[in-house]
Amino acid sequence: MFSNTAIVWSLIALISCLSSCSQGTIVDKIVEKTAAVANEQCPRALDRETRLDSVTHPAPNTLGSYMTLINIQKDSLAIDPAVIETHLVQVVKTNKEWESLRKLNVLFRFVYFDKNGDLALKKVITPEQYNK
Repeated sequence: MFSNTAIVWSLIALISCLSSCSQGTIVDKIVEKTAAVANEQCPRALDRETRLDSVTHPAPNTLGSYMTLINIQKDSLAIDPAVIETHLVQVVKTNKEWESLRKLNVLFRFVYFDKNGDLALKKVITPEQYNK
C-alpha cells in the first residue's frame, strides 16, 4: 500500500532512536514516520471503489488508515463485517511494505467512510490475527 520509502524511513527512525528511546517509543516513532511518508502519497486511489485519504498514528503502537468508499453509501454497504475483517487480515499479512511493522507487533486500524463522509466501518487488526 505504501512505497519502499516507508520502510527506509522506518529503519532510519529505528537506528536513530536505539540509543535513547524505550521500546514503546521506538515503535511509535517508526509508526509516526511511516504515516508521514504514506501521507505524502495521499489521497490516492487504491482501487475503483476505495481512496486512501490519510494515514495516522492514532494511538501507541497503532497505524491508522483512513479511506473513503467513493461510490458507496453507508446504508447500502452489504458486506459482512467478518468477511471484511478476513480480507484485512490478509492485506496486513501479505503487504511487504508493512513487514517491519508486523515484526514490531503494530496494530493496524482501518477506518472507512462512505461517499458522504459518514463512518461506514472501523476495524482493528491485531498481531494475534495476522501472526496466525
